Amino acid sequence: MNEHIQNGSNERRQDSSSVWRVLAIAFGIMAVLQMMVLCFIAGFVTHYLLTRLNERSESQRPAFEQTAPPVLQQAPQADAPASGDVRPEEGEKSAPGSEAPAEEIPEEEEEYIPRSTDTYYKKIANAIDENVPYRFHSKSYSNSDEEHGVDIIANYYEITDSKIPNIDKINEQIKKAAMYYAEEFPKNSKLAEYTDSYTAYVTAYVTYNDEDVISIVFDEYVAFPGAYFVDLLPMNIDVRNGVILDNTGILSVDDGFAADFKQRCERQNGELDVVSKSSDRQIREYLTDPSTLIAFYTPLGMEVGINYANLENSGWVTVTYKDYQKFISRS
Repeated sequence: MNEHIQNGSNERRQDSSSVWRVLAIAFGIMAVLQMMVLCFIAGFVTHYLLTRLNERSESQRPAFEQTAPPVLQQAPQADAPASGDVRPEEGEKSAPGSEAPAEEIPEEEEEYIPRSTDTYYKKIANAIDENVPYRFHSKSYSNSDEEHGVDIIANYYEITDSKIPNIDKINEQIKKAAMYYAEEFPKNSKLAEYTDSYTAYVTAYVTYNDEDVISIVFDEYVAFPGAYFVDLLPMNIDVRNGVILDNTGILSVDDGFAADFKQRCERQNGELDVVSKSSDRQIREYLTDPSTLIAFYTPLGMEVGINYANLENSGWVTVTYKDYQKFISRS
């Protein structure tokens, strides 16, 4: 009798153990599936952002833009090229770059004023020259919708001067770029299938201006649940002709330029996988694709770089070209 009871007890324990093993396996499978779903959503968001960024670069090109931009004869003059062995001083921030996520609020830094004597361009900053016949007026937009988890802030500029050709259309394009995440972005139904919550901060900087050219750079930060995205959107304006230049037509980029870019980038920014692990051909493709190319004027000359994004992170990196004029496209 006792033996029968003991056997029955053992059988029940074995049955119970089997049940727990099955439940453990089931929970493990559920955890894996949940992780796969989260990875899929993150991958979708990244792919979606890259796709929309490329579409955005094309849609922002106004009808009055020249396909072969004029050579700006009085564009910012380059200083003597920096020595190939020159590196930032110890403790000095080298060339600009940014990566997401950027959750922590940085400590307040001393205002950076770019100067032609600087070895490298240190960070995106305003460098407005007021000795011109036109003026810049700051504009801002904000929308904080806690119920739907949306927070948007956009700061940009409006140019006032009736003598600049197509000035109204130029201002429309500036506003359109700044307000993209407030107006165009939410209209895409694909994103709404996954989430309607996001944060977008857009800040415009006038990095250079004179009587021939204006460079405006939009520094963008966009966050979704589980995904972050940062990039720079440069806009170069031919003041005399009243056109927004095609950035891919400003410089003559080939494999030789790409190889030189990689060397300059390592000297200025250190080794970055996105650059060092890319072939010369891949870098050339980045520098000729309107969705990834960064090119804008500064008091030092020109900043040239790339936006990048993958499943792990996103960011941007630029290189200072004081000798940019020898690379200007003549076509």
